Amino acid sequence: MSNPIDSRFIDYLDKRLPEQEARELEKLIETDEETRQQWQYLQVAVQAVEYAALYEQVDQVKKEYKASYANQFHSAAPSRTRKIIIRVVGIAAMALVTFGVVKYVSTNSNDLYKQGYRAYTLNTIRSGSTINDMEQAYRNSNWQQVLDAFRQSTEKDNKALFLAAMAHMELNQFEQATGLLQQVLAQNAKSGDNYFQDEAEYYMALNLLALDKIGEAITIIKKIKADPKHLYHEQAGRISKLDLSIVSFKTGK
Repeated sequence: MSNPIDSRFIDYLDKRLPEQEARELEKLIETDEETRQQWQYLQVAVQAVEYAALYEQVDQVKKEYKASYANQFHSAAPSRTRKIIIRVVGIAAMALVTFGVVKYVSTNSNDLYKQGYRAYTLNTIRSGSTINDMEQAYRNSNWQQVLDAFRQSTEKDNKALFLAAMAHMELNQFEQATGLLQQVLAQNAKSGDNYFQDEAEYYMALNLLALDKIGEAITIIKKIKADPKHLYHEQAGRISKLDLSIVSFKTGK
């Protein structure tokens, strides 16, 4: 497309685009790389304006934009419409420069990992009253002993797999942790059970972030955020929506 920003995006964001045109635009976003990049940029820009709206200057610009949109958007000439859109995007860029350029440049998958990570504690274990050697080592934060006990164990159920994965995470051994969490998810898929399912999903997302596999990680995080019944719904909510958008935009995911 020749225009910097497709004006249909504005109508789409405000749910004012006719249904047929909205479906066509959604399809274009999915299939056309340039359109998708413009859409991602506009989303980040709008969120940046919202993020910076705590400051009086940007807040005033938002008010001016809303007034201009309400009174002039549908009656304005195409050139005027483009000017309004370009101005909003320009102000969003200014907001990023003024309030968040360092944040934008520095925000990466490691930041998302740090926002989401909380050490797993055994007081949330849903199991019997006995504590085996592996669990005792975990309580003592002896990660290598946890792994030694796991290797020596003849019963590698989902709890054992998960605790071993967490020990690997504590040792920054994310590839190994990912492999064990995949086993938990695979066993549940095979058995139809959900034993440690939520835990494995959430920490799988964090492992993927640590491994810089942004697209896969964001897919899982968004799934958890959208499910209020997920055990880690609240914890996933601590991961900034703006940071997710920035990392997704920067990596093209």
